Amino acid sequence: MKKITLMLAGVLSLSAAAAPAQTPTDDPSTLGAVREVAELYIQGQATFDPAVMRRAFNPEAYLVYQKEGALFFERSDAYIQRLPGKPAADEAQRKRRIVELHSTPTTGYAVLEFDYPSGRFIEHLLIARDTDRWSIVAKTFHRFAARGEDGK
Repeated sequence: MKKITLMLAGVLSLSAAAAPAQTPTDDPSTLGAVREVAELYIQGQATFDPAVMRRAFNPEAYLVYQKEGALFFERSDAYIQRLPGKPAADEAQRKRRIVELHSTPTTGYAVLEFDYPSGRFIEHLLIARDTDRWSIVAKTFHRFAARGEDGK
């Protein structure tokens, strides 16, 4: 676990340090590949189809999120195994959109916004190219309170 935490911290710090000197590419095929993975993930969220999610995630991917105030790391395969294989009962009320996409020749990221009756989520997907495909290698998210849940 410590190795994974240090690895993710290193990737994020390298990305932040390189940001001013390295601009995202405008290569449509590269940005298009990042968009395709983000759209595949959105399709997986809408259908909860494990087969779709397996295509979106790298087999070695991690989800990183807050659980009871502490960081929690979960393998993507554990997450995918919990998917019910059918859309949520409130799927018609759920809205999803891509907010931001960036890419370089081998990496990219997507920021997504999901507006659900149970809350609003901002999701960050780190996407990388392996030898034969692009896939999500890390995902993190933040959940905002549902309308009315926080007294507003």
